[in-house]
Amino acid sequence: FTSTLIRYSTLAFPLHRLDGTAVPNGNGGVFEGSSGSDSGFVHSGLGYGLTYYYSAWAQYEGDAHSVPDTLSIARADTTSISPPSRF
Repeated sequence: FTSTLIRYSTLAFPLHRLDGTAVPNGNGGVFEGSSGSDSGFVHSGLGYGLTYYYSAWAQYEGDAHSVPDTLSIARADTTSISPPSRF
């Protein structure tokens, strides 16, 4: 393959390459490179209590692409709560 496309949604897994939103990598969610390439992105600003659904497609020359690989994550609220000091 020549590149990987990654898109996400907070509703469901993107099933098609135009569903959801491209991940914020500055290249429309496309990561250039073939198998074994190393690259990444930071997805900041995720909302608490939301589940994020990601789909990734290997893209081949022309318009050919793979079936999507999927991953979901949920951001937990990690705010610490102080114990009560008096009852």
